[in-house]
Amino acid sequence: SLSVACRKGFVKAGLVERLMTLCLITDTEGKLAMPHQVIASCIAVLANLAYEPRNGREMIELGVPKFLVKLLDLCRSGAVVSHICMCIRNMAMRKSTPDWQSWLTEKDEKHQNVFGEANALKVLVDLCRRYMPPNNDNFVIEHILNCLVALVWNHPKNRMRMSNKDIIDISVITSLASHGPRLNAEIRQRLAILLADLAQLPTMRLKLAE
Repeated sequence: SLSVACRKGFVKAGLVERLMTLCLITDTEGKLAMPHQVIASCIAVLANLAYEPRNGREMIELGVPKFLVKLLDLCRSGAVVSHICMCIRNMAMRKSTPDWQSWLTEKDEKHQNVFGEANALKVLVDLCRRYMPPNNDNFVIEHILNCLVALVWNHPKNRMRMSNKDIIDISVITSLASHGPRLNAEIRQRLAILLADLAQLPTMRLKLAE
């Protein structure tokens, strides 16, 4: 855990750009050159920096959302995926009152939208398919669902994106839910939150009922 001043100092010093460059170094065959553990550690640093809301805004301007989505396509390591999901969640999560009855700022909505525009929703749903039973990794699935909840929560545009069958296969989410006993309590809870929020869209209610 870093102080606000420390996080801000790292961003100003150019650490974000250097970490992104390091993660995307490729070998002669065009494959990522850095070991997955190194990439995961770099993303963990970005996730920590993004925990400070003001840093999140600067990181968006530096192109971090597109970088994270690109990295999800290039590297499907569970450790890397988990840390990317934590970073996205920290950048997109909306700030609310303790009782979750109202939102403290509308700026968070813009952060959610940036990731929607970067195609993060489709990539995350596809990753659910990869890590769901019988190849399930509960730790990774939990972080993917946390990320989806943060992006969709009370955000009409991202709900609409999730309902676009030509882009996103929502049956992946319902199939995951059908594995109830094989999923831990945290995953079942995240699924319930995600489905409840998506169901606020009339067209999505019909799809979920089907």
